Amino acid sequence: MDYEDYDNKIKTLLQDGTYQPITTDPTTYLEKTTKNKIKTSKLSKEDQQKVIPREKSSKCPKLYGLPKIHKEGAPLRPIVTKQLQPYAEEAESYVKNASHFIERIKDITLEPGHMLVSFDVVSLFTNVPVDETIEIIREKHQVREDIIQLTKHCLKNTYFIYKNQRYRQISLQMLNTKQKGSSEKQLRLRNCQIVSTLEMIHKDYRRHGNQHLPPQKQEDLQLYQ
Repeated sequence: MDYEDYDNKIKTLLQDGTYQPITTDPTTYLEKTTKNKIKTSKLSKEDQQKVIPREKSSKCPKLYGLPKIHKEGAPLRPIVTKQLQPYAEEAESYVKNASHFIERIKDITLEPGHMLVSFDVVSLFTNVPVDETIEIIREKHQVREDIIQLTKHCLKNTYFIYKNQRYRQISLQMLNTKQKGSSEKQLRLRNCQIVSTLEMIHKDYRRHGNQHLPPQKQEDLQLYQ
């Protein structure tokens, strides 16, 4: 992939409506507000020192893309430079790469009627509804309110720079407002695709001799209709 092709693919990502150009650098402001939120939280002094930004040490994150060479046309996966790797590795669901995934599942034994299914999720992070996610964290995990506010602060202030132009990520709620006229139609189409995929997987699985899999129930499919 030459630079022109790479640059065009990055620009295509930036023009899909998910990101909005901004004229000012919010780094200093966000560093200040982040410090204030951490200092007024109920985190221990030790934990505060681990996460609080050092004085004037913050820099605007940079955007770059990694080509998905296993896909047709080698589309780019957008990456923003942030020091989140150590925290991501602590998550139970963390998978580093294909080799790590194989290592994690090698001792799994499927029960009769079970199967492994892989779905290709497009732009997962930018399609996660932040407000709903926050509510799930609050209700399901009984997280303290100060942690909720810190989480919301992180999720709602995604920004970066590419070729001297800064962008911020538009929230899913704002994006849905702009696309209100077509959102219901798109949702219906997506759900039809899910139903078709489930039916195809089920028929294919039974065709290959797994008699333990019960017939697909219509009420299961109606969840998406």
